[in-house]
Amino acid sequence: MKLIQLFLLLLTISLFQGCASKLPVPVDNSKNVIQKCPDVYIVKKGDTIFSLSLKCGFDYKDVAEVNNIKKPYKISAGEEIRFDLLRNESKSNSESDDSKSDNVEIARLDDNDEQEVREEKALTQEDIGEPIEINEPVATLEIYNTQSVKKTKEIVAKNTESLANRFMWPTEGDIAQQFNPDDGMKGILIEGSLGQEVKAIAKGRVIYAGEDLKGYGKLIIIKHDDDILSVYGHNRELLVTEGQKISAGEIISTMGQTDDGKIHLHFEIRKSGLSVNPMNYFKSRT
Repeated sequence: MKLIQLFLLLLTISLFQGCASKLPVPVDNSKNVIQKCPDVYIVKKGDTIFSLSLKCGFDYKDVAEVNNIKKPYKISAGEEIRFDLLRNESKSNSESDDSKSDNVEIARLDDNDEQEVREEKALTQEDIGEPIEINEPVATLEIYNTQSVKKTKEIVAKNTESLANRFMWPTEGDIAQQFNPDDGMKGILIEGSLGQEVKAIAKGRVIYAGEDLKGYGKLIIIKHDDDILSVYGHNRELLVTEGQKISAGEIISTMGQTDDGKIHLHFEIRKSGLSVNPMNYFKSRT
């Protein structure tokens, strides 16, 4: 009798384990949900329109326009910055472009229009006349020659050189990491020593100097013209203040450490709010 009871007990346990193994395992997907920027951001102390735009990947002019912020783009703690308006505008423009490309407009004839269709008599050889023999071309066109090719090469070389020599280097040192936006690297890392001088790449105005932007450490942003911003991250000491006018080559900070303890300058160039490869803008090193 005890053997039968023991057999039934073992059978019950095995059935329970089999059913339990088929139960779904709860999965926490909360870690996979990453939101870089909220739709509506509440301004905190130290925030600027420039630092928020840089963080969220928008052009500061677009952010200011949709939020009705006028020059000199001052914002205060507690104010709302609407990023959802920019996202919706971008989405609507994309949908509008798609609909335009898919729609084909077909002209319809008015039912009241009367059209007369006539069959024309085919022309005969007598109507056309005898063919005329042409022995020489009416006009000639020389597409390429040595002089024009040489001139074209000179123009291309000049434009390329002017682009490459636009800005000076922000500091001395080898490139530790190249520009690679697909891998999250929106600028370059320049090696150096702790406390090494960091200089402005061109004249401009400091629009941000602080350490409120996560991932950049002590940060400086300089506005050079309507389209170009230069970004200097992971500084040890900031030597300029917001609103200060800067000359090309002026010392603005000293080099500090990155989050992993290495001594680097994180440098970016933003053109119309988008990250571009700084190596395309630097002057050649001598």
